[in-house]
Amino acid sequence: MLQAVPLSRPIVGLMEGSPGEAELTILRHAMHTEPPPSGHPAALPITIAENLCEPSGHILGRFAAVSFWGWLQVIYHQTEAGPGRAENEQRLIAAVKETARRYGCHAVLSHCFTKADQDKLANAGFHRVGKLEGYPRGFAHRVMVWRNKGEPVRPGPTTVPERRSERNWIPQLLDRTLTARGLPPREEQPLNRVIRNRAGQPVAGVLGSVCWNQLTLNGLWTHPDYRGRGCAGRLLHSVEKAARRHKLDHILLDTFSFQALFFYQRRGYRVYATLRDFPTGHERHYLAKRL
Repeated sequence: MLQAVPLSRPIVGLMEGSPGEAELTILRHAMHTEPPPSGHPAALPITIAENLCEPSGHILGRFAAVSFWGWLQVIYHQTEAGPGRAENEQRLIAAVKETARRYGCHAVLSHCFTKADQDKLANAGFHRVGKLEGYPRGFAHRVMVWRNKGEPVRPGPTTVPERRSERNWIPQLLDRTLTARGLPPREEQPLNRVIRNRAGQPVAGVLGSVCWNQLTLNGLWTHPDYRGRGCAGRLLHSVEKAARRHKLDHILLDTFSFQALFFYQRRGYRVYATLRDFPTGHERHYLAKRL
């Protein structure tokens, strides 16, 4: 595990360190139970994994996605090599759209890292809403969106839900999808920090992971009783120092318009992609800080 550099000026009465397993559980629960924006239910992601099949049952491709707040976020989509692969790729994308309609989603979000994949999605009606060069090195992160405006969608072959046991393969299939496009293997390492009070209880924390040449922040939380005391800023400063020490290129995160957008912008993070109506009436922002 990559370790963050200790704080040079500890907050009075509070101590920073690396969280143990029990503290990680507390932090994850706190981050996942933050109240949703007014008028919206809590975000309860639904994982969807389906196979694209011929009538005979032969698998032509696979995709996995997560649905929440009216969006279908694609984790990966991959077709099998062989004759007709280009056509099957378009049929698979059509099946993803049909799945979004079936789950009542008004938009589909997909991430890609090559111009070829961007062009395939663009041909299927996706629009690029953001791009970050150098993530990973030699590539660019492209954020692609398709919006369901009620136009008819021609589904591909039958999609069959994967068995629950098959869903355990999602990370491996994602790796295979990326390496097939020439990207380096994903080797994630956690970088987590916690601030404890005098009683040793966690009152703030940041959870992140290092992959390729960047640190991705997955969550930053402060207990309501300790907000306004600089905990979040100190944690961010700590992991930024660790990222520089390990010669990373970027720190990445996403946040919503009802959360802490300006907190990050004041600290040098810039928005490189924005998703409108995620959830309805709000925006989801992707930010990066070049180190």
